[in-house]
Amino acid sequence: TITRSVSESVLEAISGFANGVDLTFTAILTDIADNTTTGTISGTTIAVDQSRPTIAIASSTSGVTSGDTSNDASISLTFTTGESTTNFIKDDITVSGGTLSALSGSGTSYSATLTPSGDATYTVDVATDTFTDAAGNGNTAATQFSWTYDSTDPSAFTTGAVTSVGGTVVADYWNITNTSLNVSVPIANDSALTDGTVQLRVKGDSGSFGNL
Repeated sequence: TITRSVSESVLEAISGFANGVDLTFTAILTDIADNTTTGTISGTTIAVDQSRPTIAIASSTSGVTSGDTSNDASISLTFTTGESTTNFIKDDITVSGGTLSALSGSGTSYSATLTPSGDATYTVDVATDTFTDAAGNGNTAATQFSWTYDSTDPSAFTTGAVTSVGGTVVADYWNITNTSLNVSVPIANDSALTDGTVQLRVKGDSGSFGNL
């Protein structure tokens, strides 16, 4: 038996070489008198797979996507690979803080739960070459997932002045000519209130408050 090596440059230069192709091999023996015999096809084929598997990180928790802020006590994370893998494990995942549960799943779909340790922004990463596909190609890095946990209520405040608008305006009265009310609500210099909401409520005498 003679073993002949084929270099990367020679193999990848052959006609028909491409990602996804199965390579089949045979050989021709030539004796000293130039007589030749072509061997039967080898029982071994080589599958060409030079594609790195991708991985995407997302959250299946309602209303939570990367970059969001919420007060969820924990969020469910999903890890989806572009190709099936058998060696993607929890240690392949880097989190900036909090607690990551055990990783479950198989093939191309995995999940884990991230529990925050306090108000902060948490990032989740999977670096390049942490797991492989069936061909042994290392993965590309995931796009970083980030989530901000905010469990702190806005600062206490006192609702400000209420003034009638339109027609004949008389302080502290709503009359037949008025068309609307302006209610002053003080807003603290708190970045967490950006993109928040203001819900006005009102009650009559000793009744219950209702939303406007």
